[in-house]
Amino acid sequence: LLRMGFDSVTLDADNHVQSYRVSLLDERDVVFVFSFSGTTKEILDTVTVAKKNKAKVIAFTNHTKSPLVKLSDHFLITAIRIPALEAELGTRLPFYFLIEVLTNYLYDNYQQVRDALKITYDSVSKKQM
Repeated sequence: LLRMGFDSVTLDADNHVQSYRVSLLDERDVVFVFSFSGTTKEILDTVTVAKKNKAKVIAFTNHTKSPLVKLSDHFLITAIRIPALEAELGTRLPFYFLIEVLTNYLYDNYQQVRDALKITYDSVSKKQM
């Protein structure tokens, strides 16, 4: 998203860093949240603070009845059937696919995204030998 011209950050796995970041959000911000189960306490705490600050929340999860879906403004559901013990290995691919769909949509529908990608590409291509 940063290369597409969106002011964006990736929240660190450190819960304190997540708290710092979301405590500064407001109604102009959007939080994308990825959670296979939709029940991880740290993620739910982070989303609760984001919602309190009026940020929009878009969740990517595998469970439609999860607390994360209930807290979110919008959600995208993956449809992977995998035992919980194996979930760490098998759940990332559907999330990557959804990210690819989202970024392709932005690229196809917004000229400023295409312009930003060209500018950011040019900025790093000069650094290659």
